[in-house]
Amino acid sequence: MTQTPRNTSFQKAVGQRLDTLVKRYLKVSWKRLGDLLGYSNSSVLLRSRDGETSLSAEKLAVLATLDVAMGGGRISIDWLLTGRGTPIQSDGPDSAGLSTSLGTRVESAAPEIQNKIAAFLEVHEGRTKSP
Repeated sequence: MTQTPRNTSFQKAVGQRLDTLVKRYLKVSWKRLGDLLGYSNSSVLLRSRDGETSLSAEKLAVLATLDVAMGGGRISIDWLLTGRGTPIQSDGPDSAGLSTSLGTRVESAAPEIQNKIAAFLEVHEGRTKSP
């Protein structure tokens, strides 16, 4: 068995989008964001920003619930992972399934999105693949 190779270009792209979210939309320090996500310090977030590691699905789910500093709305995890769409989703009743469970949202996502989520989780969880 071999370990699934990290997709560093994917992680770096997600890290750049995470940096944009923090600076432009959340307007919080990395330390404060770490507190909000339940980290004891901001080192994992900074490593994620730099493309060295990935946030867990649980942390992404928490990130999706955070209020945006100005203008309302919620962070689009789809945008964070894929770069498609807009960084912020409307906070209204028709806001693309924000009240729907993450599992349901993943199941209803397009196959290419599901594949990206699966690849992200494999990298994050350090899963191994059989040759």
